[in-house]
Amino acid sequence: MEPILSLEDLRKRVLEVGFLPFMGRKERLLFPLTELTPNAWFTGEEGDPWGWRMELAAGEEIAYGKFFLGQAGFIAAELLPCFIALRRKNWSAEEIYEGGLLSREAFAIYRALEGRIRPSHEIRREVGAKGFDHAAIELQMKMLIVLAGEEQKLDRYGRPYGWASAKLQRLEERFPCEQVGEAEALQTLLARAERASDAPQKAKLKLLLG
Repeated sequence: MEPILSLEDLRKRVLEVGFLPFMGRKERLLFPLTELTPNAWFTGEEGDPWGWRMELAAGEEIAYGKFFLGQAGFIAAELLPCFIALRRKNWSAEEIYEGGLLSREAFAIYRALEGRIRPSHEIRREVGAKGFDHAAIELQMKMLIVLAGEEQKLDRYGRPYGWASAKLQRLEERFPCEQVGEAEALQTLLARAERASDAPQKAKLKLLLG
């Protein structure tokens, strides 16, 4: 496969393969972007892969979040129903919470996002900082929320400060999804993964998907 050299290359690869981890070790994440691009990271220039993530996150074709073993990655919108089927059996957040499979902290974040895109620092102030980061990852791994870009924090005088804050949104409010069965979902994702360079072992791939 050709190396990924630009934002457009990344967009096309995600849409072709269907999903792509962002950063991490190949042994765990199989085909992360870090293994697929020769570009220098954290330069702040146009070819810096670090900057690509939020540009894709702000669009409507690809979801971005911590979807793979708690690490960040991309999923084409068309395949989100497959991940929803595998990760939460098409259950709603309320059903997962009532079944004891979603923490109280995570459910509080989810409820705070109803009908809105909100920066994470704002929600953290509202629901409390304790366990916030872990709960946000929990929601992403269960395909309940996505990262929808960034927002610069401002002080009371309107001056920017600190790092930009990730914006959160409920997944199905950003990407309306129809349900698919678990068996069909797994078959579809395994078939799409064969398009990736050096198609991984099925057992490792199932761990990444589930």
